[in-house]
Amino acid sequence: EQAQFKDVVLSIFDNREQPETIWKLAEKLAQTHDFQDELNDTKELQKGIFYYSTSKLSKGVVTDKCFIDKKFLLQDYEAIVCLTSEKVKFDYLRDFPKTVDIRSSRWVEFERCNFKNVETLRFSNGTDVDFCGSENFPAHLDLSSCRPVDFEACNLIGVQLIIFDENTSVNFNKACHLPQNLDLSNCYEVFLCDVNLEGVHSIQFQNDATVYLLNATNLPPQLDFSHCGKIDLQGANLDKVQRLIFKNSKQLQDSNAKIPENWNGKVVFSDASLMAKMKNFLQKKFR
Repeated sequence: EQAQFKDVVLSIFDNREQPETIWKLAEKLAQTHDFQDELNDTKELQKGIFYYSTSKLSKGVVTDKCFIDKKFLLQDYEAIVCLTSEKVKFDYLRDFPKTVDIRSSRWVEFERCNFKNVETLRFSNGTDVDFCGSENFPAHLDLSSCRPVDFEACNLIGVQLIIFDENTSVNFNKACHLPQNLDLSNCYEVFLCDVNLEGVHSIQFQNDATVYLLNATNLPPQLDFSHCGKIDLQGANLDKVQRLIFKNSKQLQDSNAKIPENWNGKVVFSDASLMAKMKNFLQKKFR
């Protein structure tokens, strides 16, 4: 009976219009029957409940907390909106609602979170976002308002497309199951160290990008670094690569690449290829 009584009192705070006298009475009852702490926790979470859709009664929760962990029971909500302008950290959270709106903060960290229920992530322009060790991301990740972005040790299985902001830095160190076609053409700095690139068919880099592929394995069949700036391939396993394109021999030498013995692949220098095409053109023109 005591437990049932407590549930009735706590239900007062479940997004219902109640006179102020009822709220005060509930608080007095909680004090009298020794569940004030539980009541405070319920109020803290539910005081920000709102209906964010007028067409359908979809409940969401607003919070100004900077640290959100599994104590936040969010499975019954459609959205969470964070209002703090401080750094927000989601710690080992497994039951996100469909919409996560963090547009008030410029620093967001997801520590080993599970996004299995998430359909939409909303960030403000210039948000520094860290997904450290997280998994079950949406198939399409729009991070066009985020920089930098950190996917270290993340499992990206199921992700088909990631949209990056222009001139951002991205870290995929120790990540796995990256998208088949990895478009990094907006990223001026790319970290792909200690990463298994099995399943990745192509990678597109930005002009003058700095690219780190230290100890990377299962690289795609063709890699074109000819438009990149600094390249570091130290310790990278090139066994499965069929074609490596560099600007010139100096770029190859500076990359620390170790070409395997009895390798069946081919190294191409774009400068030499361009010169050969120009030579052929001139020869045909002035015959």
